Amino acid sequence: MLLELMDTKGATKLTPVVTAILEQKFLGEWREGVQTGLGTAIDINGVFRQGEWLDGTFKKGIVVCPSPQEPDSYVEFVGEMAGNEISKGQLWLNNRKICLSGSFSGNIYQGTVNVAEAQLVLNKPAPFCEFPGTDEWKRTPEASQWTYAIEKRWQPLIDVFMKEELGSVDGFETSVAIIWSNLVGSMRIGKELVSGDLNMGFCDALETISKYGADWNEDYYRMVAEYWRLAMDNSYHPLYRIFHGFVQVFNTSYSGMAAHKNLHGQALLELDHIMSSTYGVMRKLFPNLPEDGNDIVSLDGHTPENSISGSSDEDEASENARRTSSSSIENRTKIYIPLCNFVYEDFFLHCSPVVFTICSLASNERDDIYWNRVVYLNAHTDMKLLSYLEVPRDLWPIDIPMEMADLDKPNKRHVARNKFYQPAVVGLQHMTTHSNPVEKLNSLHRTFDLIQEVLDFIGFFG
Repeated sequence: MLLELMDTKGATKLTPVVTAILEQKFLGEWREGVQTGLGTAIDINGVFRQGEWLDGTFKKGIVVCPSPQEPDSYVEFVGEMAGNEISKGQLWLNNRKICLSGSFSGNIYQGTVNVAEAQLVLNKPAPFCEFPGTDEWKRTPEASQWTYAIEKRWQPLIDVFMKEELGSVDGFETSVAIIWSNLVGSMRIGKELVSGDLNMGFCDALETISKYGADWNEDYYRMVAEYWRLAMDNSYHPLYRIFHGFVQVFNTSYSGMAAHKNLHGQALLELDHIMSSTYGVMRKLFPNLPEDGNDIVSLDGHTPENSISGSSDEDEASENARRTSSSSIENRTKIYIPLCNFVYEDFFLHCSPVVFTICSLASNERDDIYWNRVVYLNAHTDMKLLSYLEVPRDLWPIDIPMEMADLDKPNKRHVARNKFYQPAVVGLQHMTTHSNPVEKLNSLHRTFDLIQEVLDFIGFFG
């Protein structure tokens, strides 16, 4: 909330009047109700500030200001601030094409900058600079030196949950049996809070688990994943509450004004942290889960029944229906997924709109390059592209003359597509019907399988 002084009588001192304008969103450290420490502020005009704050004043860090005259143009500054004026640092102009390093003055938010003493710096990348046309897309997000540690924001929530719901305190070892006993007690309290009925819907599959100490294997993983699914279906379960608490805080933080391309890396790092932390909570309940949730596990394409002992007929029928629906998309004998996949699927389902918006903004420049290349490729026939890519002619799915001029004839393109690649094209189009990345990869895998079948067919008949 910002305060604005309303000088209606020409007096020099008046009581501040709150004008009820929520003009910015701040993600960072607070002290006694004011911004103090590291944090990021994005205002309604698109001005981005990230760095050190003291008593509500931005002191040092990164400033990105869009140009009011040119929507796609902006000015960036990294350095010290004196109130609303920039001081010592580095200034990027003309969309990162020009960098000046030295001393400055003027209100950068109003577009007035005076150069006191500066030198031109060549080939100096800006803080959030991308390099279209390179392998920039392969880079993983990195934490900024100007923002708070990810753990500092989320770890207190996790510690409170572990203590209040599971009776586990960091630094003290608590037996798994005691943790399960505390979890059951928390579920019973949750039932009373949700419905006022302590005996509501007793679910043996949630409250009585006898196999958490079993050896690690494929069935153990399925047991853990099924327990997570059951917990997500019951609002009184502590795992349900912490999951939706994480989702609400994350979506509120990075939606609206905070959907800024410069927060792309920070948002992904925070989402990765809360997913790994949730996986860590599951390891407290199922201690034989491997420590690293990103490790890959191979599973059969079918789901065995009765992985959780003591489940009711209704719960078992529900789970069988869910597993049947999930396994219907998988035709291979083995599937390979990360251990944290059961956690990832639910977080992705609830957080994907926010993440998609931020990622789209962050990759806008690369998307333009990609789209220009797609337009170029679509302007030529398939066989001309095969020739351009130097694919051996014996692998082409149709007999063609040696004259390159014939490669642009429409009939050649249609014959090749319809006769040979139509099933693969249809399979590839199924990717858009899936929201889960694992299912998208499965569709892509099946597409290549269909292409391989075509090539095998052609090779068989010579």
